[in-house]
Amino acid sequence: MPTRPINLAVAKAQIIAYYSSGMYEDDLSDSVDRWQKHFTNRTVGPKDLVVFDIDDTVLSNYPTMVAHGMLLLVPRRTNL
Repeated sequence: MPTRPINLAVAKAQIIAYYSSGMYEDDLSDSVDRWQKHFTNRTVGPKDLVVFDIDDTVLSNYPTMVAHGMLLLVPRRTNL
């Protein structure tokens, strides 16, 4: 059964609460610690590859997002 999308005001409040509570920094630190431990004693071969795809765009841009009401402002193109 599909779930209903969360109300935008509720989502904004959840993001603000998560970030301002310190949980974001704690989660980020825990994640870095976990992966550092994971890779500390690994033997790496010449053909081994590790890719990190980290996307925390909203939270790394948090001050700007809050300043703009948690909205993405895109400049209007005038030369269409």
